[in-house]
Amino acid sequence: MKNQQYKVLIVEDEIIICEDIKKALQAIGFEISGIAHSGEKALSLLETEIPDIVLMDIVLNGRLNGIETAVMIRDQYNIPVVFLTSYSDKITMKRAQEAHPYGYILKPFSEEEIKDTINGAMEKYLAKDSL
Repeated sequence: MKNQQYKVLIVEDEIIICEDIKKALQAIGFEISGIAHSGEKALSLLETEIPDIVLMDIVLNGRLNGIETAVMIRDQYNIPVVFLTSYSDKITMKRAQEAHPYGYILKPFSEEEIKDTINGAMEKYLAKDSL
């Protein structure tokens, strides 16, 4: 099955991981709409270009964490967010649910996981949007 050409905003504060994500997304056919290393930068980028989906780390440097940023993105832009995290403990996951994410990708990840999660999240988002 061919991937949709979804535009993805990457929000990840670790530059090396960010580059890995960017390369993986490009290798499987996604377009990168932007890269932000903080929640504040992500919100700033959304003022000029709206992606189809946001890949968001839960733990970010800066004033806003990924959960707070995801809630703001949902409320202001209605863009689906998929969390990317190395934290899968119950407390973090419970807090993350407040943002109503469209999926989770646990680090370390594979290209297949990213592709399947983004495509599944977009299917769910588009189906909900058409109701």
